[in-house]
Formats: sequence, C-alpha cells, structure tokens
Amino acid sequence: MKIFQVSFIFLVLVITWLEVSQDYECQPTRCGDSGPIIKFPFRLKDQQEHCGYLGFELSCTESNNTEFELQFLVTASTNNVVLPLFAKVWIWEIDYKAQLIYINNFTAKSCLPG
Repeated sequence: MKIFQVSFIFLVLVITWLEVSQDYECQPTRCGDSGPIIKFPFRLKDQQEHCGYLGFELSCTESNNTEFELQFLVTASTNNVVLPLFAKVWIWEIDYKAQLIYINNFTAKSCLPG
C-alpha cells in the first residue's frame, strides 16, 4: 500500500512539473521593449511547436523588430506549376481581441501581391 501511495505522489509531482514547464516555455514574449506581445496562436521560431499554430511563426530581427514571412502560392499558366512567392514584413501591433495584425510592408524585399 505504501508503494502505491509513494508512486501516486510521484506521478502527481511529475504531471505538475510537466504542466508548469510547458506553461513556462510558452510564456508571452516580445522582440525588444516596444515590440508587440507574442502569444498563442503566434510563437517565435525558437519556441516549441505546441506554443502556436503552424504558419504563425514570427522571428526577431537584429534590430528587435518582429518579422513575419508571408507566403503566396502562384500558379504558372503554362504547366500549372505552383510557385511560392515570399515576402517578409514587420509587425508593429497584434490585436488579439479583434484578431488583426498591423504590418509595415515597407520592409518587404519584394512587392506584396495585390
């Protein structure tokens, strides 16, 4: 009976530790002091995958700007070949309540599709 009690207490401690460590690694963060808060469903590329949705990965630039890489798929008409087009933009605000992202497309290395 004592072995069961000790095993049960150990199991509860391990589960609690896993939950706390998972919560800690997914804490809201930001790029620099004035950048937008990055939290679920977004995540930084160096955070664990379960901290955000696929395709919602952000990164910090050397100057502490929050960067997002947009991908557009374009179908070429000759052989229906799909070509990916990429553009990197800076995010200056994320409104989680309204579900809006405010971007600065002047940082894009190419023109954004219309």
